[in-house]
Amino acid sequence: MKRAGCKQEKICFIFDESNVLSTAFLERMNALLASGEVPGLFDGEDYMTLINQCKEASLREGKIIDTEDELYKNFIYNVQRNLHVVFTMNPANPDFSNRTASSPALFNRCVIDWFGDWSDDGLLQVSKSFTESIDIASDCFSKDVTMDTNNDYQADADD
Repeated sequence: MKRAGCKQEKICFIFDESNVLSTAFLERMNALLASGEVPGLFDGEDYMTLINQCKEASLREGKIIDTEDELYKNFIYNVQRNLHVVFTMNPANPDFSNRTASSPALFNRCVIDWFGDWSDDGLLQVSKSFTESIDIASDCFSKDVTMDTNNDYQADADD
């Protein structure tokens, strides 16, 4: 975080769900994604060291920031801009639904790329939600949606 917040380094933090040893780690990641900070991470001397590093960095950038609060807000802003998190998860994992409920920022503050096989219901739901807002004449497609031998949805176009 210091490198992203003070030194303006672009950092990508990649971790897999197998690296999650406790729910406390997910809670911290959720807080980081939601607000740009981990509460209690910088306390006492660590906080003062961080503020001094932020002050030095702002002077190097030609910024004049007077208060500790402004320095810390600038640090958080820089962390949000420069630290990117990649978290790989398996939706078939039994803990997946618990993680979605207990760590909402993992889903609403992230881009989700879903790789692998999708269930038929999942494919239908996503395709339906993407096409609901598109103005397509109802006579462009037949009403019958069938499954082919590869389990792919197909809609027959009327000519």
